[in-house]
Amino acid sequence: MVTGRTVGRLWTRYLKVRKELRSGEVPSDEEARREAERQEGQLRDRLVVNYSPLVKYVASRVGARVPGAVEQEDMFSWGVLGLLDAVETYDPERPGKRAKFESYAISKIRWAILDQLRSQDWVPRRVRLRAQQIEVARAKLTQELRRFPNETEIAGELGLGIGEYHDFLD
Repeated sequence: MVTGRTVGRLWTRYLKVRKELRSGEVPSDEEARREAERQEGQLRDRLVVNYSPLVKYVASRVGARVPGAVEQEDMFSWGVLGLLDAVETYDPERPGKRAKFESYAISKIRWAILDQLRSQDWVPRRVRLRAQQIEVARAKLTQELRRFPNETEIAGELGLGIGEYHDFLD
């Protein structure tokens, strides 16, 4: 990881080149444009490498809450895509949103990983939420009753009829 001063200079150069490319301030000849695009890519890559420990941090935090079916390397690669998006879209001068890059990047990395996890999940979120509610009700009743609750007791705790409860379980 490079020093804070070096990172600051990297950001300054990257943002300047990116602004020039987007605003059309680069000379119109093709050679100069290609050189500016190459320079932008190199600077962006250096920033991504510098901030890659954030990806490892976020992937391990998210991975701790995800069942074992997902490889840590997959989450890391999804996180790198989120970091790349963060570098490309970060605007330190955005009015009213003067967030540090690290905060912005962590959010983007986390959402990139979660989006990929959701896209691979065949169960709708509503169904997962209902299953979680059933599990919470079962645990609560087990503690209160000091035994495993039956289906009628769980359905009653959830405010469902026994038929609705069975429909969900099916």
